[in-house]
Amino acid sequence: MPNHVHGILVIEERARRAVPLRGEGRFEAFRKAVPGSVPTIVRNYKAAVTKLVRDTTGNRAMEVWQSNYFERVLRNGEELANASRYIQENVAMWHLDKHNPNP
Repeated sequence: MPNHVHGILVIEERARRAVPLRGEGRFEAFRKAVPGSVPTIVRNYKAAVTKLVRDTTGNRAMEVWQSNYFERVLRNGEELANASRYIQENVAMWHLDKHNPNP
């Protein structure tokens, strides 16, 4: 989609550390990254893309991302298949998006 990104992040080795359960400690706090955690991975991705966009356009003030993101754990093959299908088919819905300048 031209105005947002969907993706599936696969974390194999450190899955329990990436999405810790309450009571396990090691939660992200403001400016306290937890290596390998989903928030840290997303933050680094957004930072790298923002730098690339700003360098490419020459617009250092350009806002590239919304301030938050949505995450969901895909617990089995069916959920993975459904999410994959949604992502693949989502681009066909651009003509219905309220932010599309050319509906």
